[in-house]
Amino acid sequence: KNLEKIRIPDSVKIIGAEAFRGCKRLADGNGMIIIRDILFEYCGQSADVSIPEGIGLVDKYAFGYQTNIENLKIPASVRKIDEHAFFFCNNLKSMTIAHGNPHYHIETNCLIDSRNKVLIKGCPDSVIPADGSVTKIGYGAFSGCDKLEHISVPDGVVKIEKYAFHYCTRLREISLPDSVTEIDPDAFFCSMKNLTIFGSEGSYAESYAQEHRIPFRKTEKV
Repeated sequence: KNLEKIRIPDSVKIIGAEAFRGCKRLADGNGMIIIRDILFEYCGQSADVSIPEGIGLVDKYAFGYQTNIENLKIPASVRKIDEHAFFFCNNLKSMTIAHGNPHYHIETNCLIDSRNKVLIKGCPDSVIPADGSVTKIGYGAFSGCDKLEHISVPDGVVKIEKYAFHYCTRLREISLPDSVTEIDPDAFFCSMKNLTIFGSEGSYAESYAQEHRIPFRKTEKV
C-alpha cells in the first residue's frame, strides 16, 4: 500500500486481478490506479467519473464500494469489465457509453455485456430490457440499490447470479418469468425482509420462494 512507483517490463504478459488494489499512492490526479490499459481501482471522491479513453480492462472491484459516484462515462476503448467491478457502487444514478463500443451497451440505464448478454450494473430506476439482450443478471448487479422498491425481470432471463440484489433493503416486489431456471441462494442476501416474489404457479420462482421462505404471489400466465 506504500507503493508509489512501479515499472513493469514488456516481458510481463499478464497482470493478475486486483494486483494493485489498495495502492492509493499509485493513483493519478483523477484518483485512478492505471497500469498499462488496466483500470485497477478508482480512489477519488468525485460524483462524476469518466473512464479515460484508452482503458481496455476495468478490473475486479475497480469501483467497488465507491458510494460517492453518481454518474459514470465509459469510453469506446473498454473491451472487458469484470462482473465484480461495480459491486456495492450503490449511489450510481446514470451511465453512458461512447458510441462504437462493440463489447458493451447501455439500455434503459442498464450496463450490458453485449456478447454474453449479462446485465453488469443496474441503477434504482433501471428497466431490464425485454428485447432478449439480457439472459443473466450478473454478480452484484443491483447490490446496495437501497432505493430500488420493485423490478420486473423480463422473459428470456434464465439466471440470477449471487448478490444480484444484495442489500436492496427497500425491495418489496420482484416479478420473475418462467424462463428463470436458476437463482443463486444469496441472490437476495439481506434483501428479503419486505420482499415478495411474483410468478406463475408451478414455476421455478415459486419453488425458490418456498425454499427460501420468501412470500410468493401467483400471477396469471400471458
